[in-house]
Amino acid sequence: MYYLNDIAFYITNVCNLACKGCESFNNYNLKGHQKWEDYKDLYKRWSEILEIETANIHGGEPILNPDILAWADGIKELWPNCEEYYVSGNGTSLTGREDTARALLEKGWSIDVCLHDPMHRKAVEQKIEEIIKDYDWFLFTEDCDKENHYRVEYTADDQVLFSIEEHYEFSPGPITKIENGTVYFNRNDIKTEHEACMADLDNQCHGFNRGILYKCPFTASVGELPKHLTIEEEAVDLINQVKPGIVTSNNLDDFFATIKDPLPTCTLCNYSGERKPIYPMPKKPIL
Repeated sequence: MYYLNDIAFYITNVCNLACKGCESFNNYNLKGHQKWEDYKDLYKRWSEILEIETANIHGGEPILNPDILAWADGIKELWPNCEEYYVSGNGTSLTGREDTARALLEKGWSIDVCLHDPMHRKAVEQKIEEIIKDYDWFLFTEDCDKENHYRVEYTADDQVLFSIEEHYEFSPGPITKIENGTVYFNRNDIKTEHEACMADLDNQCHGFNRGILYKCPFTASVGELPKHLTIEEEAVDLINQVKPGIVTSNNLDDFFATIKDPLPTCTLCNYSGERKPIYPMPKKPIL
């Protein structure tokens, strides 16, 4: 058996916001929800060899995926002993999906809201309180070790129903420009970028996308870009050097032994760059 403390399950490329520097490139109008039924056999095989402490349904904006409840049931059935199950989101898409949010809570999932625009805070808090009005909940405020951040938890009967964190500043992101439909990336020091990335993501950066396990958000998401844009040739070569975890492969020992090591693609990132506010936050059509 292998073990990882925190795993993200990417279930959609669709997002209603356009955050500059998005680690999943969802500000580029990527399309596509994933269905649990299409990938459940791969995840079943993973569950037979991989123990997970925390399961995180991720996106895009995962609550926009009409199949999210099937994902919530499927993941919990395959990994019934996780200490925590939570859904990541920006909070603004809860409107119109209140019943889905309540169903996730009833299934034992928490919803972790990461605010990207302070103007969203009041409306999101009001929506959360509307969704959990039938719970006997209380508010817990936690100090955060990151400057200008806070975290609150809406808790009932030892279950965290919702949490809210501020995340108003983003690193510049890996993309330097898009010219004539071609994406160009940074060239930075690999070690510096890897250390900055691990610190920013609290050492929890591994994720599944379409049944394949990736070491970081960049490698998990960059494969979606060629469906919409052309990637510069040198970057393609670097991306192709990175071998993800495939459940049927015979080199998983090597994959897990080096899962926290720097990758060739780290040079393309810019986590060490100056973090800047990204609000006021533009919204975009859901495609």
